Amino acid sequence: MGRIIGILSGKGGVGKTTLSANLGTVLSHEYKKKVVLIDGNVTAPNLDLHFGLYDEFQYTLRDVLNGNVPIDQAINLCSRTGVKIVQSPLSKGKLNLKNLKSVLRKLEKTHDFVILDCAPALGEEVYQIMDMIDEAIIVTMPLIPEVASALKTINTLNEKKKVILGLVVNRAKNKKYELKIDEIKAVSKLPVLSVIQEDTKIPYSISQGMPIVIYDKNSKVSTQFRRLAANLIGQEFIEPNILERLASLFNLKKRTEPIFIQENTPQF
Repeated sequence: MGRIIGILSGKGGVGKTTLSANLGTVLSHEYKKKVVLIDGNVTAPNLDLHFGLYDEFQYTLRDVLNGNVPIDQAINLCSRTGVKIVQSPLSKGKLNLKNLKSVLRKLEKTHDFVILDCAPALGEEVYQIMDMIDEAIIVTMPLIPEVASALKTINTLNEKKKVILGLVVNRAKNKKYELKIDEIKAVSKLPVLSVIQEDTKIPYSISQGMPIVIYDKNSKVSTQFRRLAANLIGQEFIEPNILERLASLFNLKKRTEPIFIQENTPQF
């Protein structure tokens, strides 16, 4: 059986969707895990944009939850990354999240990881999804407002008796005004799984429709995402060598655009 993991945050702007996209990509592309990413932010979905998917596919999560098509028909495969994605609809319309639990249970039988990129904060849709996940990762930043908001999410998950794997401290800048990692651990009573540095290459990679771990595999921030994925599956992580780091530093790498196909469409 696969693992159903919710990626949550106390507020927006902390890089939760960036984490979801890159974590899913590393698990699939590098560690050959069967991964499906679901855009659980049904109010303002944007996970697909991180993969250069700017148009709505024929079938989305709405079609599945409303009983119009089986989940297999809403899964789309990014051939460049190996990641499978289920879009939430960009257009408005009725969407019943109560049916999501049975969909997740079906997916966990055929995938190693079912990762839900949840909406930020604690809206009704997040409360519903919390009841359906098995494990959670909380994304925050080393700033007082962001950590305070994360604590509310942590408390809610604890009340629901959900397994919290830990915190990812994202967009760190190593500034004096930032909270120390030990302080975040102490106040949250959770392990910090990873500290991800702020990197100007990330918004550029998003503009190119490609996760940074593909766009610039051996950059410092990509290495941090890759190390996090390795730790999640208990795999030893091999650090990039000096030549790989130099290639990243001087942009000596070939970049290709991802191609999407529906999973049930034959590849030629």
